[in-house]
Amino acid sequence: MAISETWTDPDSLDRAAGEVLTETIYDGLVSNLAFIAGQTATGVVDSKRIGLPVDNSTGGSLAAGTLVYISGYDASTGAPQITPSDADSRQAEYVLNAAIANGAAGVVYRGYTLGSLDTSGSSVGDPIYLSATAGSWTATALTGAAQLSQKVGVVVTSHASTGSIQIDLPGEILKIGSGHIQSGAAGGGMVQQTVINAPLTSGTTTSTSYVDIPSSDGQVTLTTTGGDLLVWYTAYVRSDTDNQYSYVAIEIDGGSEVAESRLRTADANVCGTYSGYHRFTSVAAGAHTVAMRWRVAGDTSTMEAYGGIVMQEIS
Repeated sequence: MAISETWTDPDSLDRAAGEVLTETIYDGLVSNLAFIAGQTATGVVDSKRIGLPVDNSTGGSLAAGTLVYISGYDASTGAPQITPSDADSRQAEYVLNAAIANGAAGVVYRGYTLGSLDTSGSSVGDPIYLSATAGSWTATALTGAAQLSQKVGVVVTSHASTGSIQIDLPGEILKIGSGHIQSGAAGGGMVQQTVINAPLTSGTTTSTSYVDIPSSDGQVTLTTTGGDLLVWYTAYVRSDTDNQYSYVAIEIDGGSEVAESRLRTADANVCGTYSGYHRFTSVAAGAHTVAMRWRVAGDTSTMEAYGGIVMQEIS
């Protein structure tokens, strides 16, 4: 998009009178409401204000001080559309410094000072936050599990009726709610995991080749984003015969058994603890089921009503 600029003539400035060099930039989007002042008499560059022309297509009028975000684009006017922000959905990006009627055009800004407020419950410099009420702010950080907590400004004046706050956006995000985390995302120590640690249904087997344990209690399913899976299992088994070997292992999606654990029961009807783990590598994205399976060397083994599986995506 073409950018046009206008400059004051440096040679025409009366420095003694305090005149300064200024530049006005217009790009059709930021609009001629964007002013960036040049060097002042004291050598300080002063940023005046930056406004973004927008359209209000929300179905209702939006008041000055409403916190909004860019939610769309109006092809007929060539301007972004705005929607009031709230802590349950989207963070605040801009604030209105004047009301915009429904269907009308207006300008939004990154900063704005709101006055004539009751800020008596806060001290000067205290933070203010995006509210769960659309377009509003609150003096209390939100703590809901699905809510984000966004600092949108500070208290400038503490007073019951003439208080004021300074909005400064987009503002620091202090807490991200669960409703704002993409499904399957992992970060900050978060992992996808599923656990079966309820008692397994007891049963018996005489099979000398691997079979599923007595019920579907020994199976867990996890939908993964693709990568490696780490699986732990534990089970308690007893044999009806002295010096009898029993085996427990796991398999994924009907594949071969891995992580086999073998235990010999010295005395009949005495339980043995079986445990193992395995890392399944390069597992494709999607739902995967891990099952616990068992077999005997001979005679009969009994699966007691204890055990469990932990299945975790680690990459």
